[in-house]
Amino acid sequence: NFTFKNFAESRARRFKIVMDAHTFAGCETVSLTHNRQLLRRQLLERSVEAVAEAEILREKAWNDRRDQHGPFDIIGDVHGCGAELEALLDAMGYRSDADGLAHRHPSRQVIFVGDLIDRGPEQLRVLAVVKSMVDAGTARMVLGNHEFNALAYHTEHPLAPGRFLRPHDDPDDERSAKNEKQHSAFLKQVQGSERSTYLGWMWIQPLWLDLGGLRVVHACWHQPSIDLLTAELGSSHLSTVEQLRRASDPADPLYTAIETILKGPEISLTDHDQQAYLDKDKHK
Repeated sequence: NFTFKNFAESRARRFKIVMDAHTFAGCETVSLTHNRQLLRRQLLERSVEAVAEAEILREKAWNDRRDQHGPFDIIGDVHGCGAELEALLDAMGYRSDADGLAHRHPSRQVIFVGDLIDRGPEQLRVLAVVKSMVDAGTARMVLGNHEFNALAYHTEHPLAPGRFLRPHDDPDDERSAKNEKQHSAFLKQVQGSERSTYLGWMWIQPLWLDLGGLRVVHACWHQPSIDLLTAELGSSHLSTVEQLRRASDPADPLYTAIETILKGPEISLTDHDQQAYLDKDKHK
């Protein structure tokens, strides 16, 4: 009694699917996407017999490059410093394509460790260069806490219409002014359809990469947090607003796990008889 609709909507790792050939009679192709993996059943004929004998092909996800073993160049927080980024790429032997965006090296690949945005004066240029490189396969990327914050900032709270997962424009929330200040340069520099494009692109970037001999995460590879996120998200990616909502809720275990891998473990100095201090942004 497994219909085409609930087959397409199911998750392969959560269900053991026994396909009834009669279900798919008359279909050309049946696809199931899970964790960016595509399972495609090619049906060359429409008879039940042909469906039953059809071959199942598994295609690698666009970001599955476990067969690539480097060498890699790891680039940390760029924070909107476009000229500096392109000078660094040039110094490491990367040359830009005709469009001036996707930089290539004959034998190496960049891994960006997130925090492309906020603070600096050329955030749009940084996003254009990095996205072009990732799209061209000359670079890979993981999210930093600033990309995660941006997704939450621009996503309406599903349980509180008119408010956002990262509070702003909300005089009743003491966090609002701080969040607006931190994100203000991005809001000024990246607008309209370009903002929508880059936020959509951030959604499909992983929180971490495990390349076998190399693990990459923005702040801290904390195995218990990685394990919890893998179990709850089903992959290394955020894929739904509900997952983002949970990861923005301090009472949810996803929040603690995300905070740990994107910002690192934190302890209170004052709880250990140490004096409080102000950070570079004058926050206590």
